[in-house]
Amino acid sequence: MAGDIQLGLVLDHQGNLYSDLGKQSAAILVLDNAVALMGRLIPLGLGLAAQNFGLYAAMWLLLLGPLALLVGLPRKMGDQPSRIAGRCKEV
Repeated sequence: MAGDIQLGLVLDHQGNLYSDLGKQSAAILVLDNAVALMGRLIPLGLGLAAQNFGLYAAMWLLLLGPLALLVGLPRKMGDQPSRIAGRCKEV
């Protein structure tokens, strides 16, 4: 049930994005489909790596996701304003 609610919210936000962009919504649709295709190829690549190099080597490839986050995230969180701070109400 929670997944259905989340899916509804995602679709609502996507609909708002497409309506706000007008004629440029086709570019967003193409970009969304390209990213989804890459996301579907990741399990295929892991399976091929496991088949060719062994499961042990393929499991090491799973570490690339967290390592990419460690490299790509900013070092100091205090330098950037929080996007959530403006939305939260004090209790």
